[in-house]
Amino acid sequence: MFEIGRITASDIGLLRSQFRAICEMTDTGAMVRHGIILTGYHNRDFKGDVLLVDGEFIGEWASDEFEWCHFTGFGSTEVTLSAPSPWMLHDAIAEWKEPGDPSGHAASSD
Repeated sequence: MFEIGRITASDIGLLRSQFRAICEMTDTGAMVRHGIILTGYHNRDFKGDVLLVDGEFIGEWASDEFEWCHFTGFGSTEVTLSAPSPWMLHDAIAEWKEPGDPSGHAASSD
């Protein structure tokens, strides 16, 4: 079982609505892990949006002709992360988007 993140809302109606939206995305090919949603994951597009479970857009991902996957963070024109599979890219995005970091930027290594 994977940790998919926490869904929070100000009332039960909003919580249910958010949960239904996530379910609809997964029904159309999205993958939810680590509190991050990759659309286009299971529907042969091998590209799509990257969202947090609360609906915040954090970037886009796509696969190239060699089946490497690349993530471009919101506001960037350059590839932010790359990995040899969508699964590994999902993990890399989760590491990049550390819990509690609202900016979506990787932690400084210095």
